[in-house]
Amino acid sequence: AISEIKARQAPQAEQRMNAFIKGNPASPYYAEAYYLRGQAQMIQGNWKAAKHSHDIAEDNAPTRELKGLAMLSRADCNVKLGHLELADRQYTELELFYRDVTAVSHEEVLFKLGATNKEMGNTESADFWFNKVIEHYATGRYAAEARRLNSRLGDDGKGEPVLYSIQLADFGDELKAKD
Repeated sequence: AISEIKARQAPQAEQRMNAFIKGNPASPYYAEAYYLRGQAQMIQGNWKAAKHSHDIAEDNAPTRELKGLAMLSRADCNVKLGHLELADRQYTELELFYRDVTAVSHEEVLFKLGATNKEMGNTESADFWFNKVIEHYATGRYAAEARRLNSRLGDDGKGEPVLYSIQLADFGDELKAKD
């Protein structure tokens, strides 16, 4: 199923996971099968079903890694379903309690917190999270997009960054200015 998901053969992966879940309800891989089924459903744009699969995966996850991954995917589904405040709470929970889980990209969580807040119209909060991405992951996967979406650093509509300058001093005498 993993290779089918990577190859974007989501219907086949979903069928494979459905068969596994039905045939192996006591398997130690039960939660992972629900997670993979949810991933296949997300690829197909079936956000409601994917959210349900990720809920089951999260509830039954035997490890923090799988639980964190399921939580991240569930929050992504909530964004697609328009449940932005719920997604924001879920991303915040990940940011607060799952920083140590390397399977979950902290950079991605911070960026999605910014993007969700921006979509909700919370500019100040969005900029806070985008600044965290830029500060901690300056050359990372989401840094350029965080700069672009940041209301203080973003582009001016022409694709150019908005830059500001501050004058620190004024001199009435040219010699003093050159010193």
